[in-house]
Amino acid sequence: MLPEEDKVLSVVAKRTSSTDSRVVFVPRLRGVEHILIDAEGCQHVLLRANGRVLQLEIAGADILSEQVALTISPRRLDWLGRAASQMSDLHRILSGAPVPAQPWTARTLNRRDSFIVFDCLIAGGTERDAGTIIHGAAAIAQDWRQGSLRQRVRRDRQRAEHFVSEGYRDLLR
Repeated sequence: MLPEEDKVLSVVAKRTSSTDSRVVFVPRLRGVEHILIDAEGCQHVLLRANGRVLQLEIAGADILSEQVALTISPRRLDWLGRAASQMSDLHRILSGAPVPAQPWTARTLNRRDSFIVFDCLIAGGTERDAGTIIHGAAAIAQDWRQGSLRQRVRRDRQRAEHFVSEGYRDLLR
């Protein structure tokens, strides 16, 4: 599946000398996932890395057989703003710098925990087993009978049952 239109950067490939500082061999770029050539000879490169996806739509010199210099070529003037965002994505893809993991939010943690509880119960485990998986054996041993972890796991189970009854599993298929 190709990226949506605002994730397609139009560029022109030009033959250049190997001493030119702008020269690249496109198949060796970081993050190259696919290179396709359509029936009209336009070359498409799908880049994916560091949490970003960008398609380069390349006209001009053959990027598979030689080193080229790439020049941005927005199709219309109103695409310049979009090109700036695409250049930011391209920089992030090519940089190689590690991207910090996205922090868990309360909502995503609750959803994750709900599905862990659901999977545990489907596999034949108990709510306590699910709590041990999520919170650890020490926390469950200390807090299961009088504390709030038991109620939390029950809420996670109820939330998961609601997701499943509302067809959430169909989205995962």
